[in-house]
Amino acid sequence: MNFHQQQRESRHLWVGNLPDHFDEDDIRAYFEKKFGEVEKVKLLPKKTGQGGGVAAFVDFVDIRSAQKAHNCPIVIQNREIRMNYNDPKQGRQQPAAPVHQSYPRDYPVNEYDDVPRGKDRHPKR
Repeated sequence: MNFHQQQRESRHLWVGNLPDHFDEDDIRAYFEKKFGEVEKVKLLPKKTGQGGGVAAFVDFVDIRSAQKAHNCPIVIQNREIRMNYNDPKQGRQQPAAPVHQSYPRDYPVNEYDDVPRGKDRHPKR
């Protein structure tokens, strides 16, 4: 199961990689025309030096509209729009992939660790 499948479906979406000139009205108009009535749009501040376009929270009136949007591949002005369900009770933060990854015990974990770890594989220093 990947991260996107772990998100609980809701009527709230995080939407990213929107064109830089899009504002809340543009986002609302686009999503209402294609998927259904939007209750609220909140544009997120862009971090300095961050690429990837504009991001926003889009809250639909009903969950079916959000599901339609989430399940539909969207390209606007040659940008593939990224989307995920959002839980506003969790502080309205953008869903992010896990920060760390688990590695097997005998797998080198960085460029300085060229010796596989494990019971008999770690050299004595």
